Amino acid sequence: MTDDTDDLAALLDQAATALRQRPAQRNWIAQFRDGAALTASEAAKVAAKDVKTIHRWCEAREIEHPDRPLGYSVGKLWLVDAAELLHEIETRYDLHARRVAESRLKQLQEERARSPQTLRAAEHATG
Repeated sequence: MTDDTDDLAALLDQAATALRQRPAQRNWIAQFRDGAALTASEAAKVAAKDVKTIHRWCEAREIEHPDRPLGYSVGKLWLVDAAELLHEIETRYDLHARRVAESRLKQLQEERARSPQTLRAAEHATG
């Protein structure tokens, strides 16, 4: 092999190693179960905003940052990424607003742990 080929092979090995070390992506259902994904109404409570505001934020992020969505629409149900919601709040407002939202999120996650909610119940609650 030539030096260029050796360099390329070493670079590919490094990239493959880095990819194997990344945490596995979890699906939305698993994230919903552990509170990492929220319904739009739950996200609205965490953000202290109206549900329609959360919908607008999700739609805006689809356009402005398609590589980093705030949530996904599944029929009438929006599933919102909790970590991205906190990032959105900090970006739109400030770190203090994020900390307050983190507190609300923790409370919501504790409530969910006491009485788990199913996706079917969440979808029914959204109409």
